[in-house]
Amino acid sequence: MTNNVDILSAQLKLADDLFRQKLRPVFENYLKEIVTNHKSFVEGFKTIFYNYQKEFNNASKRNEKIVIERAFKAKMVAFIDEQLAAMSGEDARNFVSDFISFAKDHAAGLKSIVSIREQLKPYSFSFTETPLVFSRKVLFNMRFYSNFLLIKIANFFRRIRKKPLLDTKVYGKRKIPFRQMFNNFLLNEFLKKALPLENKLHVTVNKNMVAIWEYTDRLDKEFREFLFPNNSNNDGEKALEEIDFENLIEACNESLAILAADTDAIVGKLFDDFAAAADKVDGLDLSVKSFRQNKIDERNERLESIHHTQTKQWTNTQKALFDDWAVDVEINLLFYSLINEFNQMYGKVDAYIQTDLEHKLELVKLFFDTSEKNIEKASGSRKALLKTIAAEKNNVALGLIDNNLTPLVEQLTASFDPYFEALSIQANAFVQQLSDNRGFIRNKKYYEPAGDSDIKHISPKELLQFEALPAFVTEIKSLQRWVNGQLEKMRINLMGLGTVADFTLESAQIMLQADGKELEATKQAVAEGYARSLKHLANVSEIIKQLKAETHSRLTKAIARFDENIFKLKDTENLFELNLKIARIKAVERTKHYRKQFFDFFKDAVPRLKNFYDESKNKLTATIEKYKKRMGISTEKKFLSFELSEFLDQTHQTLQHLPFVYQRLFQLKPTDEDRFYVNREKELEQLAKAYENWKKDRFVTVALVGDKGSGITSLINYFLKKNKIDLPVYRTTLSNKIYQTEQYLLLMRELFDQRHFKNNAEIIEFLNNTESNTIVVVENLQHMFLKKVNGFDCMNLFFELMAHTMKKVFWVGAYTNHSWNYLNRTIHVSNYFTTEIYAEPMSRESIENIIFKRNHLSGFQIVFEADEDITASKNFQKLDEIEQQQLLRSTYFNTLRALSAGNISLAQLYWLRSTRMEGSDTIIISAIKEIDFSFIKKLSGDELFVMQALIIHDGLEIDDFSLVMNKPIIACRNLLTPLLEKGLLIKPRSKYNIHPIIFKAMAGYLTGKNFIN
Repeated sequence: MTNNVDILSAQLKLADDLFRQKLRPVFENYLKEIVTNHKSFVEGFKTIFYNYQKEFNNASKRNEKIVIERAFKAKMVAFIDEQLAAMSGEDARNFVSDFISFAKDHAAGLKSIVSIREQLKPYSFSFTETPLVFSRKVLFNMRFYSNFLLIKIANFFRRIRKKPLLDTKVYGKRKIPFRQMFNNFLLNEFLKKALPLENKLHVTVNKNMVAIWEYTDRLDKEFREFLFPNNSNNDGEKALEEIDFENLIEACNESLAILAADTDAIVGKLFDDFAAAADKVDGLDLSVKSFRQNKIDERNERLESIHHTQTKQWTNTQKALFDDWAVDVEINLLFYSLINEFNQMYGKVDAYIQTDLEHKLELVKLFFDTSEKNIEKASGSRKALLKTIAAEKNNVALGLIDNNLTPLVEQLTASFDPYFEALSIQANAFVQQLSDNRGFIRNKKYYEPAGDSDIKHISPKELLQFEALPAFVTEIKSLQRWVNGQLEKMRINLMGLGTVADFTLESAQIMLQADGKELEATKQAVAEGYARSLKHLANVSEIIKQLKAETHSRLTKAIARFDENIFKLKDTENLFELNLKIARIKAVERTKHYRKQFFDFFKDAVPRLKNFYDESKNKLTATIEKYKKRMGISTEKKFLSFELSEFLDQTHQTLQHLPFVYQRLFQLKPTDEDRFYVNREKELEQLAKAYENWKKDRFVTVALVGDKGSGITSLINYFLKKNKIDLPVYRTTLSNKIYQTEQYLLLMRELFDQRHFKNNAEIIEFLNNTESNTIVVVENLQHMFLKKVNGFDCMNLFFELMAHTMKKVFWVGAYTNHSWNYLNRTIHVSNYFTTEIYAEPMSRESIENIIFKRNHLSGFQIVFEADEDITASKNFQKLDEIEQQQLLRSTYFNTLRALSAGNISLAQLYWLRSTRMEGSDTIIISAIKEIDFSFIKKLSGDELFVMQALIIHDGLEIDDFSLVMNKPIIACRNLLTPLLEKGLLIKPRSKYNIHPIIFKAMAGYLTGKNFIN
């Protein structure tokens, strides 16, 4: 038995030595490593701080201290970010796992099982026992006492028989799972009780960092109070004592000593518990199952998880502390950077004022002093003084005004703007350098571990961009406007200075030339004038003085207010509120954005749905008609392939989706370029011949007649360019109706840039008296009449003007076909023009040539697309691809010529309407369907009269239409609006006109009905 006890005692001694010599140092080193890292941080900061303090104390000037403070903050930000980067870059160390693995390796030297033979004793009972344990103890005690009683009885008889008595002690064996118990008590239980001690060390470390933070923060406050004595941040505290970095490190050492004592107490208690458990294990009080390896492993895993969470939470706390601290340092860095930028900016302003302004003003002052002395020194003769004053007047004009004042006035224009703009730009640049994301813990709870949910995040950059920066920039802009106002006053005074001086000398000359004026009186007048000039100079000097003071004062206040705004970022509670405010504003903006997207979607979806409905309806109608035609029920009928009211809009949309080069080539504008000009040689030759005849002093006037969009303007452009006209050319295009004399005169005043025309005779006289011959081109002459009583007066005035000036002026007028025909029947317009040139409709070949000339320049390939009817044709299917394209091209341009009636502008509209991009180098040309114009026959008589009026007038505004129809405006609107809604009319601006697609068909129908000729 003794040997068994010795074995257990020896194992306990070995376990004690193993723990104290091998395992406990591992835990202590782990704690020391935390302190070592903190000491490294303190030493690093101490080096930065002492260098800063030395430089700061050696600096004597305010601006030097600001530069040093800014550099210190920049180093602090970099230093703190280095700590954060190191914390983020390190792999999370699992100390518990390493400690347990290390302990298990060394515990292998302990006995796994220690067997003990010992005397058995009855068990005592406790109220805390489970019923199972209680019942087992009862059974054990019953057996124990039964055996004891049997031995007593046996000894009674053996005593009678005088035999040796039996031993009354009862013995039993226990197996102690020593190694597993060691792992349980001196690993599991130790870590469970010792790891919370680590929290105390983290608290000490964080207190040290907060102490350093608060100390530097207080230094910043004191320096701000020095910069801005009236700053509201002044709390009246006394100067802060210098921080003792050694005390911070000593606090960590003391914390380690306390933790070592606490560890001793824990270890002593655990060994007592270990020994007590060894006396009870494998009995009913303590089962061997309590120390099974799987249970120990579960406890180990639990401890690893607990410590991992604890370590992560303290890491969260330290990161948030560093982030929060960095926010303070960053905004201080921003503040000092801005102050430094302001100092540099104001230094430039001050240098500019001294060098460029005050120095030049001194030169102006010197000029007046010299000039006054020169006049004072002039000899006593009137002639000599007059000569001197003339010379000084010349000096004022050249030396003072031209060489000094004028450059100075020009230089003062927005001369300060670059400085203010640079300050605004730099302020924005400094804000952009702030962090996008920093963490913090509300109420600065940095003395306890923090979960992920405890960490809040802010964007210092966003917060400053939200409030502080806009307010600061606004103040700078306000000051900039004020400064520019002061500069304007300076310019006015400087210009007045030169004017007064010049006028003074001019007056002196007049005085000398007048009889009875004394020379001294003249000199006195000059002196007084110069004094008035110098008063302007004094005003400029006063403005400069005020400008310097006000600029410095207002900028200083602006920076102080900016500091107050950024100072709010130091209060985490305020930060939280600002974050919420920004979040609410962003939410509102997102809501507005989503609402806009929602409405835009529907605004875009409704037309698409309508187009889909229209296309589906057209396809269904076409299919029905197709089958009806096959069944012989219906004859073939032409139909509209698109809605008239949407034609122009859809053409414009198609153009927008085409490449820019194609848009540029097919823009519906007149041209004078040779490469685009096609098939107007005949008209051009007629116009050139008429011009040559006019130059031979023949009476020649030209009327160009053609439909809108037929190329009249391009013809004129090309004529003027090709013939290299060297005469003055007056040209205008009428866009509104001119049927009143005053309108006619106003037109002529604007055309000839003359304001005095009161009647036609004055215009005739003006043109006939010009030095050279001229060319006058008036397009859209159909707007110079109105079909009403006295509606042709202006046209007659124009004819009178041509008739009386055709020797001096080559007159070219342009009309639309139908207006020309109408005027020919009413006022015989052809009698007033010697030459009539008609722009004939383009042939199919000409239209094709024009379009493909433009397309060749684009470099795109053209592929014609067949419609369903052609595709189904067997003859078409027999052709190869090239032949198919030739057939489709010919068919397309035949249809295009018929639909456009040879009008090139309308032909280009149809062409653009047919285009569709495919790939990057190919344009598909869809087939054009012929249009059914039979609906024109269904128009009422009133509607036909409306069409007639619009055709002969080339469109009318509602007021003019009312005069033509001799009806009230409301009645006219009731006539025009339905036609506009049906798409028969268009109204691009204020003028109603017939839709270009139906124009030719409508004109032809009205001609057949004798509405027009």
